[in-house]
Amino acid sequence: MGAVFIKGPKWCGKTTTAVQFVKSVVYMDDPEKRDSYFTLAEHSPSRLLYGDVPRLIAE
Repeated sequence: MGAVFIKGPKWCGKTTTAVQFVKSVVYMDDPEKRDSYFTLAEHSPSRLLYGDVPRLIAE
C-alpha cells in the first residue's frame, strides 16, 4: 500500500498524466457527486478508496 502526491501549478497536466497510470478515478469536483464525496470524506474517508487500484482521487 502507498500513495503518491502530485504537486504542481494549475493546468500543467497532473491529472491527465496520472489518469494514464490508474484503473479508477474519483473526481471530487464532479458536480453530480461532489456533495456525497465530501460527506464520505468527512465521515468515512476509507470508502473513497473502494474501487480498482491504483486509484486516483482528483480534486
